[in-house]
Amino acid sequence: FSFSILHKFRTNKATMNQKNISHSVSPLWLKASLLGSAWASFEIILGSILHNLHFPLTGTLLSALGMCLLVAGHQFWNDRGILLRAGIICACMKSISPSALILGPMIGIALEAAILEMSVRLLGKNRFGYSIGAGLAVCTPFLQKIVNLIIDFGMNITVLYQKSYEFAAKNLGVHTIGAYDILWIFLVASFFLGAMFALFGMQIGKRVLELPASPSAIAINDSSLSFPEVESSQRFSLQLFLFHAIALPAFLFVQSTLHVIVIASVVTIYVVFALWRYHFMRKRFLSPKLWLWFFGVTVLAGMLLENSTNAHFGFSLHGLLTGITMTLRAVFVVSAFSCISIELRNPKVLDWFLRRGMHNIASSLTIAFAALPTLTSALGSQRAIMHHPSASLARVLRTAVEWLQYYHTQHIQNLPVCIVTGELHSGKTTFVLKLIEQLQQNRVRVGGIVAPGFWNTNERDGFNVIDVQTGKQLPLCRRDAKEFTEVIGPFKFDKEGLTFGAEALSPAKLEQCDLVVIDEVGLLELQGKGWKKSLDEIMSATSLPIIIVVRSSFVQRVCAQWLIHPTHVWNTSHSVEDAVKDVMRVVRKQNRR
Repeated sequence: FSFSILHKFRTNKATMNQKNISHSVSPLWLKASLLGSAWASFEIILGSILHNLHFPLTGTLLSALGMCLLVAGHQFWNDRGILLRAGIICACMKSISPSALILGPMIGIALEAAILEMSVRLLGKNRFGYSIGAGLAVCTPFLQKIVNLIIDFGMNITVLYQKSYEFAAKNLGVHTIGAYDILWIFLVASFFLGAMFALFGMQIGKRVLELPASPSAIAINDSSLSFPEVESSQRFSLQLFLFHAIALPAFLFVQSTLHVIVIASVVTIYVVFALWRYHFMRKRFLSPKLWLWFFGVTVLAGMLLENSTNAHFGFSLHGLLTGITMTLRAVFVVSAFSCISIELRNPKVLDWFLRRGMHNIASSLTIAFAALPTLTSALGSQRAIMHHPSASLARVLRTAVEWLQYYHTQHIQNLPVCIVTGELHSGKTTFVLKLIEQLQQNRVRVGGIVAPGFWNTNERDGFNVIDVQTGKQLPLCRRDAKEFTEVIGPFKFDKEGLTFGAEALSPAKLEQCDLVVIDEVGLLELQGKGWKKSLDEIMSATSLPIIIVVRSSFVQRVCAQWLIHPTHVWNTSHSVEDAVKDVMRVVRKQNRR
């Protein structure tokens, strides 16, 4: 599916180069592409290890690790909607197949991400929101398997399960736990596993940016942006796509009213046609595992399903016919879904999706696949992953941060960003005010805002906001102000002051400026408040160099959040005169572009 979208996107946009493709992707989708690619690298590498070991709960464990990774990444890339988008990217990457979509994994991964996204939106970016969302998400692989079994075999599969459990319990002497108690126990255990991994993710995410940068993070090979061509031997038909989409629900609706011989005839005709039309299905129907599964269900039904009310066990013709009917239904369902998954690669279907917003996904997948080799390498050896999964997860996320910052700088970012930093109350605003004064003396048109604070009895009592262009200022926040209602941390903010600052940072107000200053960007902006929206607009809608004031402890998180590769970083011990020279060179260089 991923290759289908990318191939179609490339065909329609053959004249676009990498930079143009990158420009079509928002920073949100860029970050989601790396987070989704990191998740896919875990799914691919660790999934193959667990499958080779025949680990019985592979889906649940991979889901828990995926939630851990998403929560960890959300500690520094916490944009609204990024979790869901990362799930979509990972789902598309996980579904790679030369002939058909793998709908089950795609739906499962996207659903897990959607559950976590919804929980964080409703309950907040905190332990409770992450734990509830991850817990529910980790329950979905098990629930998805149950739903798939019911769709494949019908409700009789639940009766067969109950009878099988009763048979096993009777022979083993188990009387305290019922058939459905087992399911509830597993669901509760899955929920707590997901919640626990979410808490691990929070801890891992907080230390990711403290890790040293990996040299491989900036090794971007342009050849990795080339994708294999989609298999061209398969014929597509929009009419057949509609036929399969209608045939599946129609068969499920009438199947219970038909005689087993009629069902067998319909299924035989349908499967023979499907095998003739779609070569991919032949490999699937030659799988011994599939037929052993069908045979097992049929035999168990013959032994245990004499009817739906008898309590004793014994082989019966009625039960055997029921089992055959269930298996025929499953064969039809598997065939129909396989046909639909192949026809979804129809170029006309892809065109329909591309006209409705799929360009973001296609461009994001280009970037995600370009990063995948680097992120997979960052995971380390299989032994290292198994022995130290948290270290591998932190390492791959750190690599993703470095990779995307470098890629953003090389292919997209034209805005030089300089940072003034220092500890709390170290004089950052004073440094910036002196810097602005000397720049203005050098005829640099400076716009933006500064927010000087003032003290009252050895305690920071509040801040004002100053429009650099006009010198006008308004109260921004106070520690104790009954008339201010917007509470953020220990301060109450004036809505008029916030609006005033946002207007001073608006692209329209900055049109005649050479440089913009934002004092400051910190925890509020990382939480989506304060001047976040203004900074987003400036970076996307202007070409101005930017100076931002950031507390030392937030520099890495701010750079990760806005994909900043700073041109200069000054602390308050630096010379203002040297900083002025640096800024003058940046402004002149930008004006020449």
